[in-house]
Amino acid sequence: MFDKIVHASDGSKYAFLALTWALALAKQNNSELHIVCVEEVPYLPESIGEVSEALNSTRQRIEGVFEQAALLPKNIR
Repeated sequence: MFDKIVHASDGSKYAFLALTWALALAKQNNSELHIVCVEEVPYLPESIGEVSEALNSTRQRIEGVFEQAALLPKNIR
């Protein structure tokens, strides 16, 4: 039914729940699954340090999502 599925993630628990559904749907339809991660940078940051801090925080959160996602195929039927 679906050739490709795109999942957008902000690293939240609800986005991760949606990822489990997207993965199950992709397996059911033998589809490609693509994940898009969203970063939020402060509006009008005062310094490059503020931007770097926001990016590092997001990077850590998204890495956690990928680590959890790597375990999902074992749990989804």
